[in-house]
Amino acid sequence: MRGELAAFLDADDEWLSAHLEDLVGLVNRYPSAALYSTGFIRKAPGSSATPGPFQSDEDVLIADYFAAALRWPHFVNSSSTALRRDVVASVGGFVENLPIGTDQEYWARVALTGPVAVCGRRTSIYHTSLPGSAMSNSHWRNRLPEAVRTLQTHLATCRDRARHTNIKAYIAWVCTNHAASGIAHGHASDCRQLLRSDLVRDPYVRWRVIGLRIASEVPVWLLRSYLKVRSLQASLLESGVKL
Repeated sequence: MRGELAAFLDADDEWLSAHLEDLVGLVNRYPSAALYSTGFIRKAPGSSATPGPFQSDEDVLIADYFAAALRWPHFVNSSSTALRRDVVASVGGFVENLPIGTDQEYWARVALTGPVAVCGRRTSIYHTSLPGSAMSNSHWRNRLPEAVRTLQTHLATCRDRARHTNIKAYIAWVCTNHAASGIAHGHASDCRQLLRSDLVRDPYVRWRVIGLRIASEVPVWLLRSYLKVRSLQASLLESGVKL
């Protein structure tokens, strides 16, 4: 790394013209932030663009990334982010050889070191569901997401009660996402074990856990048919078709 700032861009995503300018502006306004991010636009093939979850008329410094991630799920996208050289030197690089969840673990690890500065303007495009992408080729594995392992280690020494609570809720959210994916991929029995664990015993995900436990008992063929219908409905709605 030669410069003082590293900005990230996945191979199948895009930056809009003002992206780097907005990131540099964030660094100048919030020099002590650990992570910098702009808003983004989500775009799937054949669908209209949809805005990312975070929008603000002003730049914002977020003290607790994990509380924010519960309010605006996936509000940080890799192709919208930047780090200072000293932060990279402090936290190290991405965990290698993970099939999925590398970025989730990394942003969580970075966020443990300081606040997150976010620009409300959407200056990047996140392309989803592209053939050949890492997400499209990923296979579900019966192991905890790496972000959960990282955060469990941190909780062992965390003395901030509010932060501890938010991280536990975030871990539960990550685990239920993992279970939902596993059930959809036909691994219901493995997911039922996760859904009975202490990792998801958090008020934030109580009702979602109940729903996933019910879904885990549904035959895979029926569940996949339902998910296909839901996906078709979402695509039609994004295209402006009234159902």
